[in-house]
Amino acid sequence: MSIHKWLVGFALAVIMIAALMINAFLFSARSFQFNLAQAAPGSNGILVMDTLDRVRDEINRYQTDTAGSRGDAIRYEGEVNTLTAQINDLQTRINATMIQLAQEVATLEGALNRNEGAQPAASLTPEELEVRAAALIETPGLPAAHSASASTIGQTTQALRALQDELARKRGELNTAQYNFRRVGGIVADADNRIIALKQTVVTDYEDFDRVVAEADSLRRTSPAGIGAALVAAHPAFTSTLLVLVMGALGAILYLFPAYMTRANPVTFAEIIMRMLFGMVSALAFYIVANAAIAGIAFVPGQSEAANNAALLNPFTVGLVGIVAGIMADDIAKWIQRRGTEILGGGSARAAADPDAGIVNPHGGPPPV
Repeated sequence: MSIHKWLVGFALAVIMIAALMINAFLFSARSFQFNLAQAAPGSNGILVMDTLDRVRDEINRYQTDTAGSRGDAIRYEGEVNTLTAQINDLQTRINATMIQLAQEVATLEGALNRNEGAQPAASLTPEELEVRAAALIETPGLPAAHSASASTIGQTTQALRALQDELARKRGELNTAQYNFRRVGGIVADADNRIIALKQTVVTDYEDFDRVVAEADSLRRTSPAGIGAALVAAHPAFTSTLLVLVMGALGAILYLFPAYMTRANPVTFAEIIMRMLFGMVSALAFYIVANAAIAGIAFVPGQSEAANNAALLNPFTVGLVGIVAGIMADDIAKWIQRRGTEILGGGSARAAADPDAGIVNPHGGPPPV
């Protein structure tokens, strides 16, 4: 292998690596714009990192200012839940005690023959039941055989009254806890509404904000010197065009590698440069033609205007157009010239008879005969 061929191969390798790195940056930025356009159509896929940082700082400030209130809200919510459970338990115990007291009163009244025409004890309210029980306990000349029952009724009545007092106290505590929870919750809710409004300045659905922030941070970490931040702040049409150009150059390099390995005539530095430029121009031309076709479809009634939005063009589709056009630059140039001849007229009959007539040879020299 000659020194010249080795240097050409080294240059091809370096250019290939550089093209791959540039493509990685462009693909990352263009993919970010594509995803952002899906999440926030109004942004058109454009995001200024300084704006995102400002929004994030405002959100952090609101969260810091309300950190104490958020802690209080959690504490008060826990108190409300605990007190509610305790009240439910007390109510269950009160109901059971009332049933027990009603049975004891009914039994003693039956033994004393006092339940004739009286309202059944089981249907009485707690206050009415206590009155009936007190009347039994205070019965003058109560036979000794029923004294134990009266004493039991007195104990059950005291237990019921204690449970009712405890229930009243717990309900008071619950009211206080609920008031505090609503008061603190209002502060937190106001801050949350402001945070949601800030997030919606970046994305339509505020739930996508954290994902956008994570992707933006990842893009900045993997892009040196703020390249990624600058690219996502550019118009999607610009980044798509850059992607097409670089992919066209990459396709041209892929075209040259087999020639470098197998062609008898050595590949020269001038050929590398010219082939890359030719691939970039062919890729751009084909991209423009493809976009013109898409734009024409978009104006057909019933078609979506999104088809003509650069931000909504999938970066992989854009990259495919560029690299294919770069590899097939010769054929693309011929195809565009044929289509132009057919559309604009003039020489169409000659083109139909001789497809190669009038075509400029991309390698220089006279047109093919």
